[in-house]
Amino acid sequence: MKKKINGEPLLFKWEYIGFTGGRYNALIQTPISILIAMFVPGILYFSAGIKVGDIGFWFCLTVFCIIFLMSRYLFLSDLRFEFHVTQYGIHYTKIEDIPDIAYKIVRGIAWLGIPLCIFAGLMYGPLIFAGAGGFALMSFLFTNFHPQAQNHHVFSQSIIIFNPIGDTRFTIKSKDNRHQLFLRDLHSQSIEQKNHIISEFCNSMLDVEVVDINRVNDQYQHPIYEKHRETMDKEDEMNQS
Repeated sequence: MKKKINGEPLLFKWEYIGFTGGRYNALIQTPISILIAMFVPGILYFSAGIKVGDIGFWFCLTVFCIIFLMSRYLFLSDLRFEFHVTQYGIHYTKIEDIPDIAYKIVRGIAWLGIPLCIFAGLMYGPLIFAGAGGFALMSFLFTNFHPQAQNHHVFSQSIIIFNPIGDTRFTIKSKDNRHQLFLRDLHSQSIEQKNHIISEFCNSMLDVEVVDINRVNDQYQHPIYEKHRETMDKEDEMNQS
């Protein structure tokens, strides 16, 4: 089936670059990165009795900035999706949108952080030596590291599109009995692009139902989910008998 989807003529395609939180991207990536970055330097700052303006203060601030940038642009980086729609379904690739130079910079910062941690450890106690080990581990982890593309396939010719008003995401669910478990959140760069993509689905595929909803979770009120629950109940009864 995968070969059939990949071999079919392309109906249309689109690309999305961003995190997977839709319109809440900025509320997920940056705050979480700040919290992660505050953990280690916060422990060092309070446990060593460092004062504002000391060398240790600037060291903790430097560590905070390094961890924040790593968390935001490596671990919580944007993702690049490439969606391809054919007559028999959708196939798409997902890869972290991180340039190779970012890994080289992180490795360089990690090696620089080792002597800084040793120097700070001599001044403020052995706890900071743990930071040197962390930087060393980080430098080895990112050696010859490259993001790997993930390939996904969606098999369905009969779909329901749930369209949350005001969100750049939309959800596609199969109406086929064979694919009742299929459910995918797809992404677009803007509401205008999303509306254009939905129009392309309607013009390119024979059996498409579009349901406008206020919130993403409102989709679970659609009768297709009741049908799915009934199918699951029948399968459970057959397995038990």
